[in-house]
Amino acid sequence: MKKQKWLALLLVCMMIILSACSGGTSTKEDSKNSSKSSGENAALTRGNELVVRVAGDPQNWDPIDTFLLSWSTVATSVFEGLVSRSLDLEIQPGLAESWEYKDEKTIVFQLRQGVTFHNGEPFNAEAVKFTFDRLLGDEGQKGPQYSNYTSIDHVEVTGEYEVTMHLNSIDPVLLTKLSGYGAVIVPPKYIQEQGAENFDMKPVGTGPFKMTDYQRDKQDN
Repeated sequence: MKKQKWLALLLVCMMIILSACSGGTSTKEDSKNSSKSSGENAALTRGNELVVRVAGDPQNWDPIDTFLLSWSTVATSVFEGLVSRSLDLEIQPGLAESWEYKDEKTIVFQLRQGVTFHNGEPFNAEAVKFTFDRLLGDEGQKGPQYSNYTSIDHVEVTGEYEVTMHLNSIDPVLLTKLSGYGAVIVPPKYIQEQGAENFDMKPVGTGPFKMTDYQRDKQDN
C-alpha cells in the first residue's frame, strides 16, 4: 500500500515537472512569435534609403574646427581634399589630378575641372586658395587643425585650375596631411555669404554625398 502511494506521488511530481517545462518552452516560443508579428522592420519601408548609425555627434561640421572620428565617419564623404588615400592608405589624386615638386618647398597642383560644390558653386583655384588662407589665418588658428599645416607659407593661384603651394620649411609628410580633415576644400562664396556659424551646421563640399539635414543632439531610435 505504501509502495503504491509512493509511486502515485512520484507520478504526480513527474507530471508537474513535465508540465512546467512544456509551459516554459511554449511561453518563449509564443513570445518570439508575438515579437515577430507585432514588431515592424523599419528597413522594409525605407526603399533605397540606407541608414548608418554612428557612435557620436561631432556638433560642428566645419573641417577646421574638429579632429573627432565621429566627424570623419560622415564628413569624409561630404568633403574632398587635393589628395586622398586609397583603402591600402596609398596617396592618390583627389581634387588635384596631379602635382609636381618644383623644388623642396614648392608644389604645383593641377586641379580637376568640371567639379561643383553641392550648392552649385564652381570648384577652382580660387576655392583652394580661400581654403588655405582660412585654415592658416586667424579663424583657422583658433581650431585644432592649424598646427598640422604650419609648414605651408601660402597658396598662390597660378591658373584657373592650377595652384602653387609655397612652403616655409621642408615637410616630407605634407601630402599625407593634405589627405586629412583640415585640408578639405570648402566653398568661398557660400561661407562668405552665409557665415561660419551657418557652415558649422549646414556643410557644403564636393564629395559623393550631400548633407541635406542635420539636427544637433537629435537621435533617431
